[in-house]
Amino acid sequence: MKRNTAGLIALASVALIAAVVWWTSQYVTVTLKHGGSREETVEKTGETFVNILLNIPVGGLAVTGNSPHLLDGTFKYEQAQWDAQIAYLVSNGMGTLSVIQPNTNGSPASPTGYDYGVQLNKSVPMSLQVDRLVGDTNLKLDGLLMSTVNANLGNGNNMVGIEGEQKTLSAILINGGMGVDKLKLNCTCDSLSNLVASLGTGDDSVSLDGTYPQLTSINIDGSTGNDSVMLKGSYPAISTLTLNLGQGDDAITLAGDMPDLNTLVMNVGAGNDSVNLDAPWKHDLSATIISESDSTRLKLPKDIGVMVQVFGKSVDVDAGSLTKQDNGYVNAAYGQSKVTLHITLNTSSTETVKLVVE
Repeated sequence: MKRNTAGLIALASVALIAAVVWWTSQYVTVTLKHGGSREETVEKTGETFVNILLNIPVGGLAVTGNSPHLLDGTFKYEQAQWDAQIAYLVSNGMGTLSVIQPNTNGSPASPTGYDYGVQLNKSVPMSLQVDRLVGDTNLKLDGLLMSTVNANLGNGNNMVGIEGEQKTLSAILINGGMGVDKLKLNCTCDSLSNLVASLGTGDDSVSLDGTYPQLTSINIDGSTGNDSVMLKGSYPAISTLTLNLGQGDDAITLAGDMPDLNTLVMNVGAGNDSVNLDAPWKHDLSATIISESDSTRLKLPKDIGVMVQVFGKSVDVDAGSLTKQDNGYVNAAYGQSKVTLHITLNTSSTETVKLVVE
């Protein structure tokens, strides 16, 4: 009996050790892979156009246009299972280039320790798709020969910047996440016809300057946070501008040349909002502001006729130098200038509206 008991104990010990080894090999060895960094280059092969996908869900991502090759990549990672994978195929001069963070075993629990740097070539025409979930994103796209930019940004501090000449860029679609999203354009975009920016929760900003001869519509959606929109530059073809900003102290400045703009719609949420319409308007404009703010400050042009109508259940209007006429407020240039702004402000909250002419 003693021998049998000892044999059973030994057998159980062997089984236990085997189980521990099996459990370790199945679930622990993945986490024991060492992190590191590496660099990779993709050479040009005479392609005439490249579709580029950057699918990096978690970690920091920085993109610039400084590569003499098609792509230079620098990847840093805590665990090698999330080292970026690059694939490139060319057929009849059309290339498909992807940089992907694998998700076979899920994604990293935190963006800390994961940084992906991508440099692209400025002489090869391309489209750019960026897909993110968590981590800071910096897309510095100056000088790249892009046709479209589609960036789905994740939670983090995100920056998209384009400067200089862009002859082929036709559409920009930006989806932001939680954090600070910044879109800054200062370019001569000869072919850009559509700009859509959906910003997430956070203190977000959109700043446009430059020349956009084909841009016919701009649609900017904000969320909770102190958002700012600044439009300078020249927009000779734009006819519709829609700004949907959420709760927070929002600031909107329209200081660009928009001779064909005939419809301006702004939705601003609760907060203290400021709208600057003191721009060089060339044609009559109908503007609707839908407000749920505690207070709204409208800065109006001095030398262009303005009629402001305010509708709401409980509204206190500080008209400043404007005078009451019929069911609205007008400035001194109203009825005298060739161009007239008709502004309607609708509010469903208790609100103070301040009209300013400087």
